[in-house]
Amino acid sequence: YTFGLALALLSAAAAAELPQSSILTRYGVTSDQLPKPPATETAKPIEEKSRFQLQPEQPWVTLRLGDGKQPEKTGNISIDRSMQQELERCQR
Repeated sequence: YTFGLALALLSAAAAAELPQSSILTRYGVTSDQLPKPPATETAKPIEEKSRFQLQPEQPWVTLRLGDGKQPEKTGNISIDRSMQQELERCQR
């Protein structure tokens, strides 16, 4: 905390010493006395035909939820229920 406070005080003191006026007014120059930038012509960009055929990148993995079929019934209530719960968990 002490180092941060000292740094803040030093930066505040340095900022107080900076002049508040513009550098132009300190030297007696107005902005209209400054030289104008040279006029440049805007050239039309030349469209070049690409040598490469760019196509969108294909995803590495495609996720599908399946065809919507329910799991097969085995006749065992506990197995059927666990398979149904697993299907619901995977769909979430």
